[in-house]
Amino acid sequence: MTKSSIIEIKSDQKCLFEPFGALKKSENQTLMLDIDDPETLKDEALAELLRQSYQGGPGPVAGISTSKYDLFDFIDRDKDLYNTALEFFTQTMEIMQKSKKPYSRKDSYSKPAITLPIPILIIRANHIIKINDYEMAYNNIFLALEALAKSADQLGVFMAFENPASGILLSPLEIRGILNHFNTPYAGLCFNPGHASKLGSPIDWLNIFDRRVLALLMSGDWPEIQARYEQIPLCGTIIQTKIEQP
Repeated sequence: MTKSSIIEIKSDQKCLFEPFGALKKSENQTLMLDIDDPETLKDEALAELLRQSYQGGPGPVAGISTSKYDLFDFIDRDKDLYNTALEFFTQTMEIMQKSKKPYSRKDSYSKPAITLPIPILIIRANHIIKINDYEMAYNNIFLALEALAKSADQLGVFMAFENPASGILLSPLEIRGILNHFNTPYAGLCFNPGHASKLGSPIDWLNIFDRRVLALLMSGDWPEIQARYEQIPLCGTIIQTKIEQP
């Protein structure tokens, strides 16, 4: 199982080769890129890492995310932030698509568990926000994720959103329902057991999500979760982070 470390990439940072070389000293170590501008991925050094990641097997880049926008930015459709965040994630997938080679996850669920050899766009859920109108917030997030899932399916790029620790999507059944509605292998969940533990049993949540999980985001040791995750057919990558969870 591949483990990935998060590295922040600012738009004015032009070369990744030095930190990438240091990380590769650890076997099966890959990068989780944290970008602040999709155009950053067009930088020659980063573009080459993406191309390598689509060559098969665990590549240099396991995932791409941002600290600039997250799931909670989709709560209110009337705010400019909603469309700005939607455009950011859509543009990121479009740039990712230009580096990819054809790959299909369909009709592969009967195979033994393997690591997806491709980068995944991950939409984080980093904030603790009080929701005043749960139904409206749920509907707005659903519409944003639905649009991103359609783009992911059309582009053939993998996209996953992180389960929140509070505020919205408080039940694994809600999240599973959203993922089932998408009905595409290119949209799934980035499962954070730390978040799930604040709302219920992480192992129960993981059993409910099963193959809908494209990435596992862990802070600290979760041996039971990792062992169960590795049993899932065509499971994704494990992202080990020291970032403090909300």
